[in-house]
Amino acid sequence: MKAGLVGEGTSHLDDTLCFKTHWPVITAPEPEFERAIVVVRHPAHAALSYAAYTLSSTMSHDNAVSEEQMREHMASPSLRSLANRWHYYLWIFSSYSQAWISRIKQLGPEKGLVVRYEDLKSDCPRELLRMIRFLGVRSSESAIACACRTASLSATHRTTRPYEPADVVSASDLSRMEKMLAEPLAEWGYESEILATSKEL
Repeated sequence: MKAGLVGEGTSHLDDTLCFKTHWPVITAPEPEFERAIVVVRHPAHAALSYAAYTLSSTMSHDNAVSEEQMREHMASPSLRSLANRWHYYLWIFSSYSQAWISRIKQLGPEKGLVVRYEDLKSDCPRELLRMIRFLGVRSSESAIACACRTASLSATHRTTRPYEPADVVSASDLSRMEKMLAEPLAEWGYESEILATSKEL
């Protein structure tokens, strides 16, 4: 589990094509596939998670990044024509996830399932069962419980940050985020309160 997928981008796992989305290097998915499960995360927390990864001295999620470091990083100039890195992160993560969701809509509900990371974290057995049923795979309760234990945050490389997006990003930037991402956030079923409920990196 700690090793994750092989590199960024695409990994072939037997007959399964897996796209690692922590850094969305593929912004316009065009692969042929029979079914797809897309796991999305609130872009604000995905942005902080990736920023913490890049700022870590070991380029991992095992080292915490201070609130001051994160605030300075998010306010620094963007790599594109956006106000700052915060806007850049939100743009690229939301664009990538939305591209996949749009593609799944074109294929139809029988070929695509969207799972929220936050739901998977809060109720792993329920969400895993949804995915198994979608794939048409049979599994026992004990197998599902074992999979959830193996994939738990305590068993993988996750640290907890003592701050929220509102602590490291200006109020105006947060307001801009809500306007910029209003449609995808509503479509994914996110409420604004989620910005104050998820601290895992």
